[in-house]
Amino acid sequence: NVFFCLTDAGLQARVAFAFLDDVKSRWGNGSASSAFRDTLRDRMGYFSRPGADKITEVQAKVAEVKDVMLENIDALLKRGDQLETLDKKAEALQQGAKDFKSRATDLARSMWWKNVKIWIILIVIIIVVIFFIVVAACNGFTFPNCRPSS
Repeated sequence: NVFFCLTDAGLQARVAFAFLDDVKSRWGNGSASSAFRDTLRDRMGYFSRPGADKITEVQAKVAEVKDVMLENIDALLKRGDQLETLDKKAEALQQGAKDFKSRATDLARSMWWKNVKIWIILIVIIIVVIFFIVVAACNGFTFPNCRPSS
């Protein structure tokens, strides 16, 4: 028996040969009956669908997995860039915090010294005021009214 098959140029040869092997195994007596025509039509429909070629189906799945992997790698690279940017921002923030702490310490020290100076000036003024009150109460700088009389 001789079997042949006409296909489109895009159909791979292994699909055509799989079709011929299937028809040969189903049609053993060689008669072209209506059952054979129905079987032939059924088999043509089966082998014309995209999933009939297992290798092409596997290749499509491999291509799909490859695309997913490429997307994952791209996402990973973007995440790495984002982590690098975040790391740089964290370092800048840490340096800013150190600068702030240093300036805050300097400002606190400066304010403490200003406060000390104000207290010293206030104490000196109070002493001077008390001195002048005593001088006025004792009738002069020689304190004649404040000495015990002899």
